[in-house]
Amino acid sequence: MARRVQRPALFAALVTAAALGGAAAVLAPLHLQQRIALGPQVVAVDAAELEQALEDSPWFAFEPGEEPAVWLLSAPACAPCRRDEAAVLKMVQGVGGELRVLVAAPRGASDAEASLAAEFARRRDGAAFAAWRLEPDAPLRIPVGVSDVDVGSAAVEGYAEWGRASFDRIAAVVARNDTALEAPTVFWRRGQEWRMAVSPAADDLEALRQDLEAQAAG
Repeated sequence: MARRVQRPALFAALVTAAALGGAAAVLAPLHLQQRIALGPQVVAVDAAELEQALEDSPWFAFEPGEEPAVWLLSAPACAPCRRDEAAVLKMVQGVGGELRVLVAAPRGASDAEASLAAEFARRRDGAAFAAWRLEPDAPLRIPVGVSDVDVGSAAVEGYAEWGRASFDRIAAVVARNDTALEAPTVFWRRGQEWRMAVSPAADDLEALRQDLEAQAAG
């Protein structure tokens, strides 16, 4: 089966570089530069499955709003997530939208990460999550505003597994789009098209802002 070319600008740039230079040493930096300049990636494979996996995950609204909805995959021990959560939340709120956050500890994460992700999955409380993120070092412990009620180790593991399974399901779709899932990742729609930005750069966030403003305008 022919491979989908999801990034035609990159493909064209590589072909041009090969024709002009013919030197393999030139291609790697050109590939990297072009990829960075392209911004977010279109989810060309199994977009409907991605949407269902997001809906089925233990997400919560960072601060409840209206459409458009933007999804942010976060993780307890993810330092860049704090920065991106703030930037994306500001954009989404600017158009009256809703930021939906999924806090997941992937398989292999520490017990502290898994326990905290499980508590967020149990509570699904954006206010508690926001309060925890405002702490100086965002320690891996039960967040401010969340009760210490013991729900039992089996229940904690069940909530943790919900997050792991959701991460795995989303990661499988992302992998079929030739990308590896990691936190932070942002997902959103532009019309009928799903877009994603893994470890979003400035160009990705600018594209998100433009898409949100376009939706708000019309």
